[in-house]
Amino acid sequence: MVALNFALNLILVFGTGLGVSGLAWSTSICAFIQTLVLLRILAGRTGPLLDPATRASILESIASATVMALAVWSVLTWVPFDLVPGDWLSAFVEVLAATAVGVMVHLGLAGWRRRPELGWALGRMGS
Repeated sequence: MVALNFALNLILVFGTGLGVSGLAWSTSICAFIQTLVLLRILAGRTGPLLDPATRASILESIASATVMALAVWSVLTWVPFDLVPGDWLSAFVEVLAATAVGVMVHLGLAGWRRRPELGWALGRMGS
């Protein structure tokens, strides 16, 4: 991984127009590849890593995040936040509103679907 990271650093920093952002790209690419390699090694030692319940949880989390993203996008698109153009208070209210909507939608969906992860996040291990 170190050799790959070094090679990607050289290629992405000097061989493309990315400049120093190529460092971040090469580090991210190597981290992703290393994660896949380690997951494969772990699966070889312990057996399958994803049981049906975990797969279902991942899919429900993706669906919930998609609905949440649509809700946040809707707020940012359709609600006029420009109290004073360029004002930091307008930007703060915009971020606060988008965050509040995202949290409410995500927690609402987790509660509605009775996801155990919600209980875990709230400190209820058996939930």
